[in-house]
Amino acid sequence: MERKVIQLAGKTLVVSLPSKWAKKYGIKKGDTLFLDEKERQMLVSTKKGIDINKAEIILKGPDEFVRRNINIAYQKGVDELSLRFEKPETKEIIEEALSTTMGFEIISQGEKSCTIKSVAAAVEEEFSNILRRAFLTILAMADESYDAVSKSQFSRLKSIAESDRTVNKLTDFCKRILNKKGYKEGKLTNYVYCIVWELERIGDEYRNMCRHLSNSKTKISPDILQIYRETNSLFRDFYTLFHKFDEEEGVKLSHKKGLILKKCISLIPKKKGADSVALHCITNVASATYDLTGPYYAIVL
Repeated sequence: MERKVIQLAGKTLVVSLPSKWAKKYGIKKGDTLFLDEKERQMLVSTKKGIDINKAEIILKGPDEFVRRNINIAYQKGVDELSLRFEKPETKEIIEEALSTTMGFEIISQGEKSCTIKSVAAAVEEEFSNILRRAFLTILAMADESYDAVSKSQFSRLKSIAESDRTVNKLTDFCKRILNKKGYKEGKLTNYVYCIVWELERIGDEYRNMCRHLSNSKTKISPDILQIYRETNSLFRDFYTLFHKFDEEEGVKLSHKKGLILKKCISLIPKKKGADSVALHCITNVASATYDLTGPYYAIVL
């Protein structure tokens, strides 16, 4: 895209904004834009989000369908959501769904309807902190679940599994910010979204393992515990790499992933019961952690 430079009043140089971009973000006369100099580049940005119209949904089907509809509308950046339903008990499902959203609240309700509105702006400055909290919550799940499993304290795992609700809450908010405003460097938004998506998946895998093993009566084998510890370390290595890129550390991470998956594949035919469950989830975590490197390298390279 090219623009001609216009000179006004002898000294002032002016460049017009693309009308499609200005309309998308509701840029009007008198609005403030932000300029960021980067060598030969000048980045122009706005703190305005995409103007998404109000949405209305008729809720039908199973409870999970109700929760998913609300969650998707939230992630997409809908600011006001009108819901209609037939069963009065659907209200409880709606309230449960809202417990995993940040700043989405019921502002009015009737017998078979309610209106939900965003009461907290998705400010892009919050994005980095929210994403870091998602990482840290998963790291805590990894460390605490390993400690419980290694000590055969399986009853602890139920409460650890509940931490995934926090992971979902944080990653959903990140998705909402990305959908409403995009990443600070717009062309990287899709890659960052992939990272957020994979983080949620990793949280789900730790949750699944905790739930499946919470009633276990048998100890986990030492070789499985070893891989468990190595996989947790792999995720922590990526967290470190994500916040401070180092090419050599990236190569080490790739090598470590290969060794972990090789061990997992060799053990799969030999394990049963609790060992098999743990091994399945560990393999998924290791694979998903390495999948994070693809979009990450697209961001930093």
